[in-house]
Amino acid sequence: MYVLHVVSDLDEAYGGPSQSVPQLVHHLAAEGVGGRILYVETLAQSRNRIVESRQLLAQGARIRGSRRICYAPDLRRLLREAVRSSAPALVHIHSMWRYNAWAAWQEARAAGLPVVVSPRSNLYGHSLRKNRLIKQAARRLFVDRMLTEAAFVHATAASETEAVRAAGYKTVPVRTIPNGIDPVDVSGFATRAAALSALQLETDPARPHVLFLSRVDPRKRVADLIAAFAASEQARSQAAELLIAGPAASEGYAADLRARAAAEGVAERVHLLGMLRDGQRTAAYAAADVFALPTQFENFGIAIGEALSAGLPVVTTTATPWAAAAENGVGHLVEPGDTGGLAAGLDRFLLALP
Repeated sequence: MYVLHVVSDLDEAYGGPSQSVPQLVHHLAAEGVGGRILYVETLAQSRNRIVESRQLLAQGARIRGSRRICYAPDLRRLLREAVRSSAPALVHIHSMWRYNAWAAWQEARAAGLPVVVSPRSNLYGHSLRKNRLIKQAARRLFVDRMLTEAAFVHATAASETEAVRAAGYKTVPVRTIPNGIDPVDVSGFATRAAALSALQLETDPARPHVLFLSRVDPRKRVADLIAAFAASEQARSQAAELLIAGPAASEGYAADLRARAAAEGVAERVHLLGMLRDGQRTAAYAAADVFALPTQFENFGIAIGEALSAGLPVVTTTATPWAAAAENGVGHLVEPGDTGGLAAGLDRFLLALP
């Protein structure tokens, strides 16, 4: 038995499914369920550390045109060959709006195979409003039928289940199953100095370090974190450092964040690290004292789970499914946009440091 997984791409610069889908395939294999990934290979396609390290079966079809559509004519052929020659038990579609989802749905229907769809945050109101006309056209063309005909829709949190219903899919079966994570083992870094060296970062190891690790995108409200960091009494008094790790949505946005840090008077203590590779992701957790993700919304938030597994307290928002962190004393949740609350959360955990 095996499952055919179809995803828009595996470029780690876009986070989310590029991590969760390979992890899912790897861990299903341990339970005796094989998996194959078909994806659209973008012109800037980078390595995927999970696919490589786990030696997963993944095959890409070269994109033609815009990533917004993800048109890859060879993908249809790969799908047809996979569906008809190796007979998967089902087709799991990890996206919604793009060519890959339409092509996978078409081939699964033609072969009479059940389909599972993971929206991957695409049905939240904020997401639906972005590129609204394109998404409305996609719904009329195939998305509404694809979801209605699906064996079930996979949501990773209760809030995503609510988003599915709010988007108009009242009777579609929904199963709420959180993503799994691989626990982060920071024991390979005996000291913060060693972790900072791996990051090629020359900050004082004696100072507290706050970490943001995610896609550096306006949706993640990184500017709020910079403002909160500047307002935090503990961050100022202890001259804390803020590490912002992850690929930037654009060079312009990265420049805006640097300008915001300068305006707040903390430019020398705010470090944009860019995309982390290989062991650098673990090094970032090992270097940090507190993890912060002030996101506008999150259907899961793999980095939050990783941070908690690494032993870090988390400051995040009520728009994530991590209320249990606050209930267990290792998290501080605020409303999105509440920079004062973010600063208080940072102070709370920085003050507790030895």
